[in-house]
Amino acid sequence: MAASSSGSTPSAAPSLAPHPSPSSDPPAKRPDEPPSTVTPSPQPQSSPIGGISDGYSGINPSALDDFERGLGRAEDSLGRNEQIIDRTLRQLGQDTSGLGALREMRNWLTTSRPDLRRRSETIRAQQGEWSAGAGATGGLRDFDESLYGRAAHDPDVYAAVTTLTEAVDKGEVDAKTLTALEKRKGDAAFATALMTSLGGAGFRELVAKAAEHGDDKKVQRLQAALGAALGTASSRFSPAWRDQLASPSPADPKQAYAVALALKNGKADTSFLVAVARKLDAWDRARSRQLTPSPDPMVPLMEALAADPAAAQDFFAKDATALKHFLTERYTQDGGAALGKALEASMLTFRDHDGTPSQPSRGYISAALASEFAHLEAQRIEVGDPPASLVPTTATGHILAGYISDINRVADSGSDPGAPGVRGADYSQMAGQDPWGAWFNKKELRSLLKENFSDSKAFTLVTVAQTAFAARLLDS
Repeated sequence: MAASSSGSTPSAAPSLAPHPSPSSDPPAKRPDEPPSTVTPSPQPQSSPIGGISDGYSGINPSALDDFERGLGRAEDSLGRNEQIIDRTLRQLGQDTSGLGALREMRNWLTTSRPDLRRRSETIRAQQGEWSAGAGATGGLRDFDESLYGRAAHDPDVYAAVTTLTEAVDKGEVDAKTLTALEKRKGDAAFATALMTSLGGAGFRELVAKAAEHGDDKKVQRLQAALGAALGTASSRFSPAWRDQLASPSPADPKQAYAVALALKNGKADTSFLVAVARKLDAWDRARSRQLTPSPDPMVPLMEALAADPAAAQDFFAKDATALKHFLTERYTQDGGAALGKALEASMLTFRDHDGTPSQPSRGYISAALASEFAHLEAQRIEVGDPPASLVPTTATGHILAGYISDINRVADSGSDPGAPGVRGADYSQMAGQDPWGAWFNKKELRSLLKENFSDSKAFTLVTVAQTAFAARLLDS
C-alpha cells in the first residue's frame, strides 16, 4: 500500500484505503444491523510550532513511486485505445457516449500524478538533502497533510519545517539541515514560504527553542540562518504575521529575546524592523519594573537598530517617549553599549540641510535628537543620577564630537536657547550648505561635558573633533 490516511486527503490524490473516503457517501445500512455505539475519537491538537498537526497520511515513497508509474501506464493506455474503441463502436453502430467516462478518468490521472510525484519528492527531500539521519526512503513515513498544504506543496519548505522543528526540540542540528537552510537563506521566495508555513507565532516559538541551546555552535549557526531568512522575507509579511511574531508571553522573556536575536542576525526591512521593535518595547514596558529580564531582549534589539540607522532614527524620533525611557528609566544588561551604538546611528549617520522644519529631512531629525539627548542627559545629572548610568560616556563623546560646531557656537553665544531644537545653517560663509545643527543650552552643555570629560576616552573624542573644527575655521 502506498499511503494510508487518518485525516482527509486532497481530492487530486487517489483514495488508496479499502474503506470509503470521508467525502464519499456512507455504505447502506443492513436492516438487521444494530445502531452504532462507537464514539468518534477527538482530532489531535496542533502543535504550537506548526510542524505537527492533524490530517496525517502514511506514505511509503517507493510504493508511491510504483503506484504513480502504474497510473502513468494506465493513462497512456487510455489515450492510445480510446480512439480505437470509439471507431470500432461507430462501425458497429453502437452508442459512444459512455467513452466520456474514459476521458474523465484519463484527465483525472493527468491531474493527480503530479501531486503524487510531489509527495514522493517531499519525503525524499526530508530524508535526503535536509537530513542525513532519516534513514532509507523505504517503509511507511508520517506525512502531515496540513503542513503540506501550508507549504504550498513545496518539498523543500515541508522538509525545512519538519527537520528544523525536530532539531530545536532535540537541541541537535543535523549538518545537512543546517547546510540546506544556509544555502537558501537569501532566497526570498523560499524564506517567505517557510515563514508563512510556520506562522508568526510558530517562528517565534521555533527561535525561542533554538535559543535554549545557544551554547552549541551548530545551534548558533541555525539561529543566524533563521534570522537571515527572516530578514530576507521581512518586506513580504502581512501586519497580522508581524504582530504574531512580536507578541511573546508576558512571563517568557526568552521568547522576546529570541525574536530580537533573529532581528539582529538578519537584515530586515526598515519598516518591519521598526514595527517589531515598537511591539517588543511595549511588551517590555508592560512588564514589572523590579528586574531586568534575563536574557535582556533590549540588547540584541538595540544591536539590530544600530545596524539600520534609518530604523534607529524612526524608533527614537517617532515615539516622543522612547528617548527619555531609554536614557532615564531602562537599564540594559550590557551597560548601555548597544543602546549607545543605536543612539549614535540615529544622530550621526544622516547629516544634511535638506527639507524644512515642516517637512524635515533625516538630517534635521538627527539634529533634533542630538539636542534632546543632551537636554535629557543634563536633567539626569541635575537630579544626581550616577555618571553613565544608562549610556556609556564614549557614546556621549561620539555624539558631542559629531556636533562640535554647535558646541562652539553655544560657547560663543551670550544667551541660551530655552528648549531643545534645531539650528539652521546661518553662521559661516557656507550658510545654507552646513548640516542642520543642534541647539544646546550652555549650562546643560557645561555639566554634560564636565561629567564626560572624567573619562579620558570621551575627552579624547571631543578634543580631536575640536582640533579638526579649529583647523577648518583657520582654513576658511
